[in-house]
Amino acid sequence: MAELLAAITKKEEKKEEKEEKKSEAREDMEIIVCDVSNEESLGAMASRTKLVINCTGPFRFLGENVIKQCAERGTHYIDICGEPEFMEKSAFKYFNTAQESGVFLFLNLWACV
Repeated sequence: MAELLAAITKKEEKKEEKEEKKSEAREDMEIIVCDVSNEESLGAMASRTKLVINCTGPFRFLGENVIKQCAERGTHYIDICGEPEFMEKSAFKYFNTAQESGVFLFLNLWACV
């Protein structure tokens, strides 16, 4: 079976919450917890997985570092953003980087459901 990775991002996390998430994980899944406000933490997370699904908002405050690290590190990106300014800015700013990395950036995917 292929290895399954799940990345969870949030602003802060207490040690007890990390342990609780680890105990809820499937045996064949590693949970990667990172700090969405820390580019180094996001970069480390993006380097360890092939796809990030970003549900951390508001995106205009918390989304840019996530999409930037994914585009730069060759990690596919999906989000549920409904903020037009963020989507337009991100598309213009990171499209070329993502294309050079060979990854897709899917913004506003919630509207497709």
